[in-house]
Amino acid sequence: MFWYVVETKLDLNTKMLDFLNRQENIEAFIPKVEKWFKCTEFEEFQLRDMYPGYIFIKTTLNEEIFKEKYAGLFQTVERLGKVIEKDGFISLCDDEIDVLSKLLDNSDSIRHSRGKYNGNDLEIFSGPLKGLEKDIQKINRHKKIAKVRFEVLGKEMLLPLEVINKKGSVLDSA
Repeated sequence: MFWYVVETKLDLNTKMLDFLNRQENIEAFIPKVEKWFKCTEFEEFQLRDMYPGYIFIKTTLNEEIFKEKYAGLFQTVERLGKVIEKDGFISLCDDEIDVLSKLLDNSDSIRHSRGKYNGNDLEIFSGPLKGLEKDIQKINRHKKIAKVRFEVLGKEMLLPLEVINKKGSVLDSA
């Protein structure tokens, strides 16, 4: 399976997504991630676009066939979107695909993970970061995000993580 990324104008995301999903051999989606929002009326995680203005495409078409089949399309609808290219290669690398495949759920969203400290060791007991504790570089407990060592599209990933106690403290149950 190959993954490609199309950059679109934000107000045309839905049209482009619908169009791409009508094409043969293409599954297009906009990855979502939960973000923590806190104000006087509420505190909650809400789903937001992970990469605003980008549509991800899963297909069985390799780069050569994909370019051949859709290059003309993206040239004619350039006002709607364009395929992201880096170093002349337009598909996501295997590492990026592996990371996203592990983190995204069936609705192409990354939900928040929950964890606790056992002394100085972080243990994540639920969510997509479970088992990936070693990949977490930094945690902001107040914003409920974790900086991980993964990059997608050349950007560091900040993922939702709720830690229920402070570093150095121990909880008997979650």
